[in-house]
Amino acid sequence: MYIIQSESYKVITRVMKKNDVDFDFQFRVRNYLEYCFYEENEREKEEKILKKLSKTIKEEYRYQIYGKKIFGIPFFNKNFSKKCLLSLCKIIKKVDLAPEEILIKVKI
Repeated sequence: MYIIQSESYKVITRVMKKNDVDFDFQFRVRNYLEYCFYEENEREKEEKILKKLSKTIKEEYRYQIYGKKIFGIPFFNKNFSKKCLLSLCKIIKKVDLAPEEILIKVKI
């Protein structure tokens, strides 16, 4: 664990104990932070490696990662050209969500 992550961990633990936060919830918060720190570290490693790749290889990499998923979705295939979907592969951004994190909340 990095120093800043360790410090964040200590701070949130201290605040939760000080405010008598339920132990089970403290456990959930610490697990969530651990997950976030791990994912952030992995993302940083990937970005560092990708910066070393040539433009052509990086585009192929992105196609291999995102293109297969995008082209596998019938909605995209029916409504967008292959050229458009290939362009999308170049600019799409990955968003990591933690377990139980809400992406969209719709009131019905």
